[in-house]
Amino acid sequence: MERLINSKKGMQTSFIVVVVLVLGLSSLAYIFGDQSWKFSKISHGFRVGERQVQLFNTYAEGEEFLFYADESAKISVRKAEEELALNGGNGYVYSPPANSNRFSSPCRSYEGFPLWKNADKECFPSKDTALKGFESTITKELNEYYSAYGIKGLHVGYDYKIEGGDLIGIADSPVLFKKNVNDPQAGNMIVKDAYSYSVTPSFRQKVGYSLDDYNVLSEFARSIVDKCSGSQDFGSCAESFNGMDAGGLSIDIGCGRKQNGNIVKICARNSMFEYRFALSEAEIEGRSEVYESIKRFAGEYNVPLDIALKVAMHESGGTLEHYAPDGTVKLGDGGCSKGIMQINTCAHPKCGDPAAYKFGSSDICAGAESCNGKSVEDMDCNIEAAMRQLVNGYAEGLYSPRGSCICGKYSGWNYALRYYNGCACDNTYVEDVNAIDVSRIQAS
Repeated sequence: MERLINSKKGMQTSFIVVVVLVLGLSSLAYIFGDQSWKFSKISHGFRVGERQVQLFNTYAEGEEFLFYADESAKISVRKAEEELALNGGNGYVYSPPANSNRFSSPCRSYEGFPLWKNADKECFPSKDTALKGFESTITKELNEYYSAYGIKGLHVGYDYKIEGGDLIGIADSPVLFKKNVNDPQAGNMIVKDAYSYSVTPSFRQKVGYSLDDYNVLSEFARSIVDKCSGSQDFGSCAESFNGMDAGGLSIDIGCGRKQNGNIVKICARNSMFEYRFALSEAEIEGRSEVYESIKRFAGEYNVPLDIALKVAMHESGGTLEHYAPDGTVKLGDGGCSKGIMQINTCAHPKCGDPAAYKFGSSDICAGAESCNGKSVEDMDCNIEAAMRQLVNGYAEGLYSPRGSCICGKYSGWNYALRYYNGCACDNTYVEDVNAIDVSRIQAS
């Protein structure tokens, strides 16, 4: 009896094993068939292993961008620190339709110097407002690097916080990399998922910048206003603050030029940065006369305004001024180059003496109507001559570009820039001019 019972138990166990084995094999067969069908959808028209290689390449592209984004963040934080100081603690506003950033100066700007006081309107920065400007400037810098990477139309926004001396930037959207755009099965979700890879370019970077400087400078600027407001000569009164120390920042009233009248430019420097801002007793509604002249002649000669402004900023040393601190015309090249756009009178001798206007003349001064009876020491004559030089360069680049040396490397307005400075070798003039940010001038 005991042997019979054991025999029945053995039969039952064997039956269960067989059933489990059959079910397991059936499941494996189903899974294999299903995955084979999916793989056939993914691999249709491709050699064995080709899909896997493409998928790996997609991942590699995404990871390569993450490395690029991290390095860009390091550089962008450093550049934003410097740019924010030059912008007086102000930042940028992003315009989605134009996919571009516009400099924001609440009290306007004067010749590239953000106004902290414009008559009765005051826009003194604080640590909190400077932080917002810092954040928007970093975002602008980052997206310029992303654009240079070749991802068309990409704009990544960030949420920021400072933690333990680090700036943490949390990207608000991922960047999608996909390799299925030319796939005949691109409409199939399986294929789409197989070839897409998204990365989020968030970052964490050390900040070597004290935003408390803006509180210190605001208090200093207010002390100038408190003492000098209502005085007969606001600028001369402000001169009494020249050379002072404000929280470790050396104060230069006028930034190297004597101040008088209603507008005061101020530069504050330490070993790393230069902070720029201006104070005005009288309301500044528009831009400076230099800007208006550049805009007028750029329009007359069809020179892009940003190109004209960048040349002026580069040639004038970044202050957009025609005159030196002592009231004379700015000089360069040992006295040969004159004015805001540094017209070289040694290379263009007719520009050094009062020109006799001659309609149709190819000479940059004799052919400039505003130069009739004047030299390039006159601001309008100087600027019109500069526009003619840029146009001449642009025309040469179109019709008979030089193939030798540096000029032959460029085309379009870049050729005109190279021509403007002369087609000498081993010079980064074009790159230096293009790198100048004129958005804060145009936002005035």
